[in-house]
Amino acid sequence: GDPLAVLVDLFGQQGKTEGTRRIYRVAVEEVGNVVAVVSPSTFVSFMKEHLSEVGDIAKKSVEELNLGTGPVKAIQKDTETLEGYKRLLDGEVSAVAIVNPEGELEGCLSNSDLKGRSEKDLFQSLFAPVASYIKNLETSKAWGGEQTPVSVRKSDTLAHCIIGLAGKRVHRLFVVDDEWKPTQVITLGDVIQLLQQE
Repeated sequence: GDPLAVLVDLFGQQGKTEGTRRIYRVAVEEVGNVVAVVSPSTFVSFMKEHLSEVGDIAKKSVEELNLGTGPVKAIQKDTETLEGYKRLLDGEVSAVAIVNPEGELEGCLSNSDLKGRSEKDLFQSLFAPVASYIKNLETSKAWGGEQTPVSVRKSDTLAHCIIGLAGKRVHRLFVVDDEWKPTQVITLGDVIQLLQQE
């Protein structure tokens, strides 16, 4: 079959069936040799480069497509980082929004923010406010990335979402209202599942 359709089917099944394992990587073989490894991130990056092949759905808005889930799990920026990670576990989500006292989006804490930390550094930093923890990640050589949350509006198109996810190399976008408050979250899996339905 069509290799693109196979990838959409594999990644699009994420979270649909109880008891199935999540697929994070797919090996691409050619004559018994692995020639590439594809992840949901690399798949969405591919889709960014081939937006014309996505079709008319790419021009539809987040609102029209009913894309994303809510309400968004959020924590205040002065919350202890350890409490933030507890909420990740309790809420069965991979990330929480970090908001200021007015509820405006300021950051994101995710499971992947644990990467690159030594045990000593991690233990000490877990008791810091989550905003400080994230700021230290931004300047950390081990992390090497930007932690500014990427946001979209309900009026933005699917193409805009794909460009945001791929261009910023993030796993999620926050849908914000006119007051910059997060109302929904759109994940790589949400986008891939939507493409699978088309």
